[in-house]
Amino acid sequence: MTLKKYTTTDVQLNTVNYFRLKQMDINGIYVYSKVIRMNAEGIVNAAIKIFPNLAVAIATVSTMSTSNQAVKIKEYNNIGIVMKKLARQLIIGTNNIDIPGVNM
Repeated sequence: MTLKKYTTTDVQLNTVNYFRLKQMDINGIYVYSKVIRMNAEGIVNAAIKIFPNLAVAIATVSTMSTSNQAVKIKEYNNIGIVMKKLARQLIIGTNNIDIPGVNM
């Protein structure tokens, strides 16, 4: 197995955003990660990164903030049930938020 890293930028964030990863094998079989919901209200020019692709124990959400503010992150399963809720305080600049217990 070879570890690969991918990145993407969502330049059109809405107030509420849902993210998940799709992992496809070379034989065409694929699986989806858990869904992560992000409320971007009050975040200006937000760029969100979620890594690593194929998280085994911890996923990290990385974002820039132009102000000190509280954020809430909810993790959803594939049928829309909330699996985890996190509340964190962002600081001005780059913020990396670890989400433990993730199996993507």
